[in-house]
Order: sequence, then C-alpha cells, then structure tokens
Amino acid sequence: MKNLGEIVPINPQLIKVIDVGGAVYNTPDRYAGLAEHYNLRIEKYDPEARAQPEIYQRENVELTCRSDILADGNQQTLQLTRARQLSSLYQPDPTVVRRFRQLSWWQEEGVGPYKLEDQVSVPTARLDDVCDVASPHFLKLDVQGAELDVLRGSTRTLQSVLIIESEVEFVQIYKNQPLFSDMDIFLREQGFQFHKMMDVEGRAIGPMRFNRSGGKSYSQVLWADALFLKREILEAPEKLSPEELAVAACILHDVYRSYDFVVQLLIALENKIGGSLSDAYYTEIKHARLDRLYMNIVDHW
Repeated sequence: MKNLGEIVPINPQLIKVIDVGGAVYNTPDRYAGLAEHYNLRIEKYDPEARAQPEIYQRENVELTCRSDILADGNQQTLQLTRARQLSSLYQPDPTVVRRFRQLSWWQEEGVGPYKLEDQVSVPTARLDDVCDVASPHFLKLDVQGAELDVLRGSTRTLQSVLIIESEVEFVQIYKNQPLFSDMDIFLREQGFQFHKMMDVEGRAIGPMRFNRSGGKSYSQVLWADALFLKREILEAPEKLSPEELAVAACILHDVYRSYDFVVQLLIALENKIGGSLSDAYYTEIKHARLDRLYMNIVDHW
C-alpha cells in the first residue's frame, strides 16, 4: 500500500515521536517506515543501549536516545530478570509465570526468563520533567508492566499527544502491576479513546500445550499492543489544527491501517484548507487490497 503522501498532497512539517522502552526485543519499530517519507523527531528512552535501525540515519530524521528510567520521579527498585528485556519496576510473580508453559521453560527453577536475578535501586524521572520534544504527537510505551506509571508522570506531555501505542497486560505476570482496565480508565480521564488491539498474545496453561514450545495460544490472552486516540479524532476532528489532522492521518494510514479514520480526518482537513483529499484517498483505496492491523494473533512456535 502506498504511503498517504503518495495518495494525496499531504506532508506534515514534522512528526514528533516519544518512544519509551526504546525497541521491542529483536524487532523493528512499528513506526520506522515513517522515516522514508516524512520529517521525524524521535526521542527514545531506554536504559539499555541498543543498535538503532539504519533508516534513522536519514537527514530527515532527528533521533535522540536517552537512558532515563521513566516513572514517578522517585527512587525505585529495578527488578533484573534472567532475560534482561523482561526486567521491570515490578517484580515477576513466579506463581503466575509457572502456570504458563512457554513463559517458564528455561532451566530447572520453573520460572525461566522471568527468574529474578538482581534488584537495583535506581532513580526514575517523570516524562513531563525531562522531555525535550515540544508538543509531541505520538507516544509509544513498552516497559514491562510500568506503562501506567510512565503515563501518570506525563499528564502535561499528553496534552499535545494524538496517538498512543502501549503494551497492555490482562494477567498480572508482575506482582501488583496495572492491567489494561487501569490504563483505559486513566487515559479516558486524560481525553483519550481506546481504538483497537494489535499483536495479541497468550500462552498455553500447563500441563496442556498445543505445539512443541507451548507458545501457541488458544485461550488465555496475556498481553497485546493497544492503540488509543485523542478523543477529538473520533468525536470532533474539526477541533484539531490542520497540522494535527495531517500528522494523525499519516500515522493512522501508514502505521496502523485505520483507513476509515483517515477518511474522516481528511474531510476535516479539506474543510479547513480546501481541496478534495478525501475523494482522492477513497478512490485509491476502495479497490485496493488493504492490509489489516486489527486483533491479529501472534504465536511463538
């Protein structure tokens, strides 16, 4: 599918991204393709230094990587697990982990990659206090159960954010961690609307397993990536500025395949600046074979 700028004459001045958690383990950023077509300002927060995609070396991309651990700004304890990408400000719950075969297959302890190996006292920062990106548009979160802690320290930053992608959990793999329902309530209070789930994952509860690794799920959902939109995108897009409409339309088309919302945003944009953006867009997509990113199941073989 073409990017939005190839379909209609739309080109935001700058798309501003805050990425907390840095990168999903061993996978590219979902939004990385934006760098091929638009000017990006990306600020990443990740205590572990990671190699960044080559696509970010383009002249149209300004990338800053920071090691701050984001939460409430207080001293906290970082729970270091055997698999470092599963470390969290919340301690893994071995009772829950042992119930799911693929989560606990490593070694004799029965808690595998979630085995707690060390606890380190660390300073945390509030995003509102350290963010160097003025009026960001897009916030991505993946911090192993502490996403709501980050959001609570970001209420001022959220005022300009249009789209949030966050990992959410439905079972407390970490002790006392907030779950999807907690995040949904908080973000509704901040003026956001839940949009859709992506990359839904579960695991077989023991002793049953559906494949060799136990990584294929037929029943219990454990976590997913959830997309939240500023409420005006759904209810009153005419209240957004032309730049906000253009940014939201580009992200929702290029990254999230929310074509129906893009049409609504383009109608609101053309009402402000003129043109026939929505007709041109609909003509392009109505006979196209459209990709979907909606409630897709991720299995680990």
